[in-house]
Amino acid sequence: MKTDPSADEILDFGKAAPHRKQMDRTILLWIFLTALLIRTVWIVQYQQSPLFNYPLLDFTFFEARAQEINEGRFFSDTYLFNPLYPFFLAGVQRVFGADLFFPRLIQVVLGSFNPLLVYCIGLFAFSRISARFGAFLTAVYLPLVYFDGILMATSLITFLMLAVTCLLIYARNSTREWLYLPIGILMGFLVLGRPNFLLVMAGLTLWIVVSEPQANIYRRINRALIFACSAFVIVSPITIHYWLQNGEFILVAPHGGINFFIGNNPDATGTYMSIPGVSDLPGQQIIDSQKKASEALGHEASASEASQYWMDRSIEFIRNHPSRFAGLLVRKIALFWNATEIPSEYSFHFDREFHSVLRLPFPNFGWIGPLGLLGIVIGHFFRRHCWRERILPIGISFLLMVSVILFFVHARYRMAVTPFICLFAGVTLETAITNWRMKQFKNLSLIGLALIPAFYFCHLDLVPRNDLPGYFNLANAYYQARNLKDAEKCLRYILTRSETLSTWMFWGTIQQEAGKNKQAEAAYKRALQLDPNHYEAMLNLAILCTQSNRQPEAVAWLEKAENMYPNRPEAILNLAMLFYSCDKSEQAISCLARLSDMEMDLAMRGQVDHLQSLVERKIRISGVEQNQQHQEKERRPD
Repeated sequence: MKTDPSADEILDFGKAAPHRKQMDRTILLWIFLTALLIRTVWIVQYQQSPLFNYPLLDFTFFEARAQEINEGRFFSDTYLFNPLYPFFLAGVQRVFGADLFFPRLIQVVLGSFNPLLVYCIGLFAFSRISARFGAFLTAVYLPLVYFDGILMATSLITFLMLAVTCLLIYARNSTREWLYLPIGILMGFLVLGRPNFLLVMAGLTLWIVVSEPQANIYRRINRALIFACSAFVIVSPITIHYWLQNGEFILVAPHGGINFFIGNNPDATGTYMSIPGVSDLPGQQIIDSQKKASEALGHEASASEASQYWMDRSIEFIRNHPSRFAGLLVRKIALFWNATEIPSEYSFHFDREFHSVLRLPFPNFGWIGPLGLLGIVIGHFFRRHCWRERILPIGISFLLMVSVILFFVHARYRMAVTPFICLFAGVTLETAITNWRMKQFKNLSLIGLALIPAFYFCHLDLVPRNDLPGYFNLANAYYQARNLKDAEKCLRYILTRSETLSTWMFWGTIQQEAGKNKQAEAAYKRALQLDPNHYEAMLNLAILCTQSNRQPEAVAWLEKAENMYPNRPEAILNLAMLFYSCDKSEQAISCLARLSDMEMDLAMRGQVDHLQSLVERKIRISGVEQNQQHQEKERRPD
């Protein structure tokens, strides 16, 4: 009885298995080289940007922590972030030095292997042809290329997730239970990179137990325990450190609560949003969120208490407004599948305007997303007898999506699931081509009709394009590179389109450093018009007034800043220094007395102690001089 030809036979034109294997090797080699070439060209082009040597926000904390690790401080009392990437940077710096090219080069190599891992997963779950398509799409998907050149954990996490999936496939078809040990270790690294991967870890543990019903139940449970325990062994040093330090149970980092609140509150939009009174700077954000929690709770909140406070606020919102939360959840699902690469610190859509390799005409998420959505549905009916194989990539993709939409959506958070979506897109392409070659036009038209709503869903206008944050980040990089001219150009571009407090403050800083004090003063005053309580603007205006010998105005600005923020020491210290320079020692002593009980870092405490000694010395000298003058006056004849 004649059976329908398989997709492999149709698209390989009936070649023998050895020829097909040789063809696979050749195709995979070209896919790997293509991925490597595109990524190499990208980091070479990226070297022309100031952002290459002066990365944004998170990296400054990663780099500082990496230096501490290389100095032997494996645990930090002040670093409150996910520890995976700092340890990666520390290892690279230990071997190659501080050049920022080398961590990117390693990420490029790892990213070039991602298509091969996708091929292995596709071969296991679907077919050779779907695997080839998925591997090629992974190789040329430009946002993946982009994040392989960005100094963040995104590239490592994507590679590790694919590696864990491939190793699970291999271990499932092996009798060697020890294989689950290295898989669990890699899973532990994933949790250290992003704690929301605990959800994925739980799902994989369950999959290990149920994926082989014919195997002995005790053997399956043993495998699952090896996997889960080895993952927790990797995570446990961080957890133990927090416990010994503060007596608190914190698995990886204490920012889960504030992150959950950012994505789930009455004003949430599904993407990142600023919280009033809480800084957007990563390190300061944790400190500010803890202070806000302390104020609300009426006592000094610990890190875990602060995280729980923000979590409780979100749960209260969900409980009191279930319909609004449901709508927010639907919006986050739509954002997750949206064609726009939602920016965080870095914006793919902004940077592609400056780098030609990112403008290559390869499929973007606007095509891969709809094809992938349809591929998940088609994959459900693909090889009905192999559902346990398909459930692994489909289940991982679902858990990754849930782990993102529980919080908020960004392009970099979607990257870990994108290779799986590329694979599902490959399933759709294989199905379409197979039906075309077999002249099954009815099935082909059904695929086309199904793509229309999927395409519309992925192209909903949910995220307005805004390049101004990209120009601000570029200005900041130029400023760090001491290229004030180009930094000024970027800020001028922003100010012609929108006035923001941060832009005026940055403009004032650049004008002040360029010696244009009048322009700087005007910028800070404009910032105060936007926010009359802006502390730093008052401090900077006081400095400008001091430099132009307008001491009374400087004192007025500093006293205003102190009155508005009595618990902040900077204004009081500047007042003390100003009084000292004006020979008003009594006023300086009064300021220093107010500073004595305030919290401040070691550097500022050193400044206070130094100024205290200078003022006391001046008082002693003044007392000696007055005594000498008095004695000389007594010796003079009337």
